[in-house]
Amino acid sequence: MDKSTPCVLGLDVSTSITGWSLLALESEDFSLGYLPLASSKDPYSKAGKVRELLQNLTHDHNICAVFVEQDLRRFTRGLSSAQTIATLARFNGVTCQIAFEETGIKPVLINVNEARKSVGIKYDRKDKTKTTKEKVFEIVQQKINYDWSTKILKSGPRKGL
Repeated sequence: MDKSTPCVLGLDVSTSITGWSLLALESEDFSLGYLPLASSKDPYSKAGKVRELLQNLTHDHNICAVFVEQDLRRFTRGLSSAQTIATLARFNGVTCQIAFEETGIKPVLINVNEARKSVGIKYDRKDKTKTTKEKVFEIVQQKINYDWSTKILKSGPRKGL
């Protein structure tokens, strides 16, 4: 995609890694990437890295809309504490503000389930053999042709996968 192609920017914000996608409005062209943030220990340096990413994307592309995955609004058993939710909500807000400042476009917050539904992603919620992320990833792999990078986990219950 070049600067003349209008596109939509999507952001999946986290304090450890922030994913981004650019989707062309007039074709099926897309670009995906991520910004590792785990090595930055304070929120100010993380925000600085996000600003630099958004400056580069804005400079290189004709962004006409910005969508940001809405932060968690409730606890997920065994996964999220009140402190984690508050930290993510703050960083999501900071990222939205930076996106607005760099693009001049007010970001639209979108619920993850609504986002999946809007592009026709349906999966069996009762099937507990795989996580929701794994199920969604398999569906996305079938829908688009992309050379996905892989990562072998060094710790945790899925170590080595």
